[in-house]
Amino acid sequence: MADKARMIRVLKTIGIWVLTVPVALVFVMIGTAKLRGSAPWPNYFDAWGYAAWFRTLIGVLQLGSGLLLVVPKLAAYGAGIGVVVMTGAVFTELTHEIGFGVRTPAVYTIILLALLMIRRSRRLRLPGER
Repeated sequence: MADKARMIRVLKTIGIWVLTVPVALVFVMIGTAKLRGSAPWPNYFDAWGYAAWFRTLIGVLQLGSGLLLVVPKLAAYGAGIGVVVMTGAVFTELTHEIGFGVRTPAVYTIILLALLMIRRSRRLRLPGER
């Protein structure tokens, strides 16, 4: 019975990483591209009516989210930041006709919400938290 419980834990852990690693990689790559001003991001942010500093802020948040996602005790924070960023992306895609479409940020939002729910019980407790 103990072996079965251990196997279930191992499979859950593998499942978490199968969800986490691709999202983290994409967030690091896209966040870096936004920080560097790589095409097409400056054009998109300009067409959406957002200032250049906002593209930089979103790049920092995406990069930070991607990095936090791969640190198990901080992954809930990374997922939470990612949910906020992707919710904004969904809103932007719904209100503008320029971009990649709403499906991609919506899928990332759902995956990040799942990771947030999974990881929140394992997160690092900050000073003063119970």
